[in-house]
Parts: sequence; structure tokens; C-alpha cells
Amino acid sequence: MKVKILDNKFTYFIFLCICFEFPYFDTFSLFNKLMDIAKIILVLFLFILFIKNEKKFPRDIICLTLYTAVIIISTFFNDYGNIKGAFALSIKILAISLLSKMCMKRNPKKFINVAVSILELMVLINFITIIFFPNGLYSTLYQKQNFFLGYDNRHIVFILPMLCLKSIYDYTFSGKLSKMFWFDTFISILTVYIRFSVTSVIGLLIFITYIIFLPILKNLKFINFKNTYMLNIFAFLGLIILRIQEKFAYIIKILLKKDLTFTGRTLIWDNTIKYIKRRPFFGYGVEPYDIRGLKNNNLAAIFAHNQILEIIYQGGLILYVLYSYLMLIIYKKFKEYKDNNVIKIFSIYFLALFIMMLTEVYNNPTIFMMYMIAANIDLLIKFKEGEKNE
Repeated sequence: MKVKILDNKFTYFIFLCICFEFPYFDTFSLFNKLMDIAKIILVLFLFILFIKNEKKFPRDIICLTLYTAVIIISTFFNDYGNIKGAFALSIKILAISLLSKMCMKRNPKKFINVAVSILELMVLINFITIIFFPNGLYSTLYQKQNFFLGYDNRHIVFILPMLCLKSIYDYTFSGKLSKMFWFDTFISILTVYIRFSVTSVIGLLIFITYIIFLPILKNLKFINFKNTYMLNIFAFLGLIILRIQEKFAYIIKILLKKDLTFTGRTLIWDNTIKYIKRRPFFGYGVEPYDIRGLKNNNLAAIFAHNQILEIIYQGGLILYVLYSYLMLIIYKKFKEYKDNNVIKIFSIYFLALFIMMLTEVYNNPTIFMMYMIAANIDLLIKFKEGEKNE
């Protein structure tokens, strides 16, 4: 029996609003509690639908379920673990992953369209708050200037998925980029330029440059998911482990006048690696921000400032193996449709994302939504082919 509740845009809108993070609204404790409860109910509801309608659980859902289980277990066996935080993170990941999987199977066109519409609205509201509240809409203990979508480095986790999905939608269903895409791009550029997060500038520049020159660059064979992920690993080994940037100290410090520690990030990497060596297989799970800050000798340093390091810190090598397996699932899907423009756009999205992840950590629902859409991108391509045949 097919589930009709997942057949309309209104349902997609409500469920996505439950899954997405709204940083400004999160400052209200009552809103936070209500959204946490809604996420738990949604996860239970979607699991029941899976059990009723699927003969077996798909590999991507099993992978992410195990992923969240490792985080919870690692947290439980850490004397300083934040069990509530671990469950909140796990529910957040499972809610958006289950929803994305089921909606991509039911109607990927509607799902992506609604997701883009919500992201466009969020990015536009965020831009308005930047214009009217240049010194910030609110402040927190860790960041003084925050806007509707949080502080500067977090804006990109809404902007980049929005532009990626919008361009994919446009190319899939109209064969060209729409005027709305260019409006979204304009707002995104202004947002990143005004607040000027270097990481966001680099990621946005990579993606937009490729999209603009897609007719020329689409035939470049080396731009694919396999190469972008391997580049991510090699860059991780080179910058974070081997510190090859120190070989170019003169250029970085004297000529470019930049800090060789990447604004203190290398110190955080060193501390994180030190703790990883003590618990390499299971990690530490989720810890309170003040504990992470004390470990890094910097109360504002509450993450590893590198995605791979953060994954291994949280769940050890076991968690990183699960993450890598999810990347393998995506790679196999992309390889099957490697000549499709959708795959080429998604590949450059991941190139931008992986580069940003060298110095940042992104565990936002939008990022996991993109993982799941990528892992099920064949459903969108087949849906389009089905429309042609009707």
C-alpha cells in the first residue's frame, strides 16, 4: 500500500521545516523543544512507513542509522559525554535522511522544488537581516554577530545546497538556468561578500565559476566525484597531518601576509589529533561545548575545524569507515550517470564542499539532505526519463 501523505508539496514543506535548522528561532528555548519533539515523532513515523512499505532497508539508510548509533555509543562511554546532545544530533540526521530517501522515491521533482523554495526564502530573509542589522541580529556566548542563519561561516550550508539543487532542477526540467537561479546567485554573492567568510568565498567561487562555464567545462573528465573525494583525502593528509604548508612559510607569511596557523586552526588540529590517539576506534561522541573548548584551550573552539578530524574525534575510525561507505554509495550512483549534467553539477558541489571542509565542520541537516539526494540521484534522472515517455 503506497503512502499518499508523501505525495503533495504541503507535506514536503511541513516535514522539511521540521528537519531544517532555523538558527535565529533556535535561540527561543520553547521553539527548540517543540522542534526536537517534532523531529522524534517524524523519525518514528518515517521508520514505521519504511517497515510497512519496504521489503528491506536500503544501504544508505542502514549506513546512516549505524552512523548515528556509533555517535550515541561513543558518547555513552565518555565520562564527559553529552547524551542529550548525541541523541539530538542523531535524530536530526535520521529525520532528514529518512525524509529525503522516501520523498526521492515518491516524487523527486516535487521534493527538490519544495526544498529549494524553503532555502531561497531562508537565504533571502538572512540577507535582509544582514542589511538591516549590520552588527548582528543577536549574539551568543561563542559568536557576537549572528543573523537569521547564524554566524558568517554557517550561511554557506544553506546557500550552496540552494544553488546546487536549483541549478540541477533547472537543467533537468527546463534545460537551462532560470532567472530565479541568477537572482539566488546575486543574493548569495552579496551575502558572502558583505560578511566575507574566506571559506565561504572559496566554496561559492568554485561552484558559481563552474556553473557559468558549464557548457565549456562539462567535458572535462577529471571533474568527477571520485577525484574530488580523493583530493579531499590527499589535502587532509597534506595540510592537517603532514603540514606541507609549512614548506611555503615564506610565501604565506611574508608575501601573502597570512597566518601560518590558519587563524589558530592548526593548534586545534594538533589538540584534536592528540585526543584521537587516545581513543582511535570509538572516539568521544558528542561533548558539551565548554569541554571541547577547554580541551582546545579556547572556549570558542568547539569543533575540530576539519570534517574528517571531527568525524574521527566523535566516532573514531569506525565512524569514518561508515562515512566513507556513504561516499562509496554516492560514487557508484554518479559513475552510472557520469555524462549527465546533473552529476557534473553535483560533483562540483562536492568539490566546493570538501574544500570548505578542510577548515570547517558541517553537520547541518541541509548537508545530510544533499548526501541523500546524491545517493539517490538516479531516481531524479529516471523520473525525468519517465516524464519524457508519457
